[in-house]
Amino acid sequence: MNSDEGRDTKSGMQFQDELFAKTLQSERLRAKLLAGAGCVLSAAFLAAYYLVDSEFTQLLRSTTSHTWIMGLSMGLVLYELAIVTILGRFIQHRKHSPTPVRYLNSFIETSMPSVAIIVTR
Repeated sequence: MNSDEGRDTKSGMQFQDELFAKTLQSERLRAKLLAGAGCVLSAAFLAAYYLVDSEFTQLLRSTTSHTWIMGLSMGLVLYELAIVTILGRFIQHRKHSPTPVRYLNSFIETSMPSVAIIVTR
């Protein structure tokens, strides 16, 4: 192996590491935004539930759906905050997140709307 090949391999690895670090940073920002949106939506739901008197809120008050909706949304907010913390540690230690963990995270985040629909029926 000549010196050019070694340099190309080293610069390729640096590029891969930088790309992954930027990806983790953008994922962390996305998780923060999702947690914030979840808090805002939960606050709006609570305000509508207690302050607005409509057929919708009367229907919610007659069932336990509101409890499930709030529990699920707060659980998702806590999950996203945990993801923010975990990604921050990966970024700080300049480590890659394991592939199975990324798949599990994707599965959880894409399954939440389906779980919400099933639970509140």
